[in-house]
Amino acid sequence: MFKKTSFTRIASYARAHKVISAVTVVVVLGGGYWIYKKVNPTVAQTQYSLATVQTGTIISTISGSGQISPSDQITINPKASGTVTSVLVKDGQSVGAGQAIAYLDATDEYNSVQNAKASLQNAQISLQKIQEPVDQLSLTQAQDAVTKAQESQANAQTTLAKSYDDSFTDVANVFVDLPGIMNGLNNTIIFGFSPQLGGSAEWNVDFYASKINGQLNNLSGNTLSADVKAKYQTALTAYNTAFADYKSASRSESPADTQQLLQESLDAATDISDAVKSMNNLISAYQDALGPTATIPAAATSQVNSLNSYTSTVDGHISTLQSDLSAITNAQQSIVDASSTITENQESLAKLQAGPDSLDLQSAELSVQQQEQSLQQAEDDLADYTITAPISGTLANLDLHVGDTVGSGTAAATEITQGWSRSVQARLGTH
Repeated sequence: MFKKTSFTRIASYARAHKVISAVTVVVVLGGGYWIYKKVNPTVAQTQYSLATVQTGTIISTISGSGQISPSDQITINPKASGTVTSVLVKDGQSVGAGQAIAYLDATDEYNSVQNAKASLQNAQISLQKIQEPVDQLSLTQAQDAVTKAQESQANAQTTLAKSYDDSFTDVANVFVDLPGIMNGLNNTIIFGFSPQLGGSAEWNVDFYASKINGQLNNLSGNTLSADVKAKYQTALTAYNTAFADYKSASRSESPADTQQLLQESLDAATDISDAVKSMNNLISAYQDALGPTATIPAAATSQVNSLNSYTSTVDGHISTLQSDLSAITNAQQSIVDASSTITENQESLAKLQAGPDSLDLQSAELSVQQQEQSLQQAEDDLADYTITAPISGTLANLDLHVGDTVGSGTAAATEITQGWSRSVQARLGTH
């Protein structure tokens, strides 16, 4: 009863509200169909379209948004940094590929190129000298150099032999004079007795010392006389040694013995000269102690004259013996030098006769290669200071002025390719 009554009411309402009822029915049916399709989806079937294979053009279109730029535009960047010294073009001017646009200051790089060229030339000359066959003139000159060195050695040997002979003669002359001088010093002047001086009770050397002590009231005379005695004893020892060797020697002595005798004679003469000077100093001190108005004994004056004569004679011998030693030393060194020169010249001659050494040749060739590489690098570096157009086109945005400083890689200008064809490059963003 209830169900019938409800259905009757719904029907009455639908008849009274036809539009609302129609809309409600459509919504309910549509919603139900949508739910049905969700629950029971329809599986799409794969369909194939068959056709005969043939050549043709495939057209594919892509759409999107992004940035576009001309593909025929190039930025010109300097390869080096420097100061602009010259600008050769203007903005908007057409240029060819490789055409110079501007120059940068390349003074240092230019100098490097010149230096590299000079180094290469030297290396090439060195290599050429090694590669050239030895000419007869060079061989002759090398042989002459050996011969001259041998002659120099022979001359030095002759000079040395003569120096030894001259030295023996000079030593002989020394011992003509030295015995008399030593006798005069010992028996007459130093250890002699003079009636005008101390008499037989006192040596001359002691007389002078005592007078100086008395006049000056000190012992300075003793000091001077002690020096005389010591130096005389040194001279006597050297004299006895040299004189004994001289008496047993001859001109046929070995060079070493002759040179030793020469040195002993020089030492003896030098020591005698020192003893003579010491005695002379003692007598001079005696004269000074007496004063300028005192009368000097004739014996003292005579002794001073004898001492001065001894000094002149001995010093002359010393000078001669020293010259002899120098001549021997120089001749010996000349022989050594000549021997070294002979060896060097013989080696040079043998090298010329053998031809170029393989290692020298390889080294010279390597040097040339290295210098060539250095020159190429220097020229490449110099070329970087010329800004050029990479392609043929028209310049735009030229930003170069004389005096400007530009850096490597900075934009100097823009170049646009010549011709009517234009294309663009697009860079699309991704989503």
